[in-house]
Amino acid sequence: MNFKLENLKTQKRWSKKKLAELARNFCNLESFKADEPSAYNAAVRHGWLISICSHMNRDNGNLKWTEEKVREVAKTFTTRTEFHNKMHGAYCAAQRYEILEDVCSHMDKSQTAVIQNKTEL
Repeated sequence: MNFKLENLKTQKRWSKKKLAELARNFCNLESFKADEPSAYNAAVRHGWLISICSHMNRDNGNLKWTEEKVREVAKTFTTRTEFHNKMHGAYCAAQRYEILEDVCSHMDKSQTAVIQNKTEL
């Protein structure tokens, strides 16, 4: 009985806002589920998974980010923040291909540190 009481005290209370903020750090459901199983399960339990993970890549065969497509899309943005927020799939693909620094080299440096810190979490 004491173990159950201790376990209840250490459990996190997840709000939709907290889950959404945490989910933004992941590019796909698999890594979210593997790295944050408690948060993933809470999102499923509350029915929030689809809404908080809408930015994530889904391998449904419709769109495959090639290095060339990523480079093309990245050229249209002036900041990493804008690139990250508006084309999250391309941003994640750039990370996967390890070309993020290269494709963002033309972008305004003032927003760079904010996104780098978020993606390194």
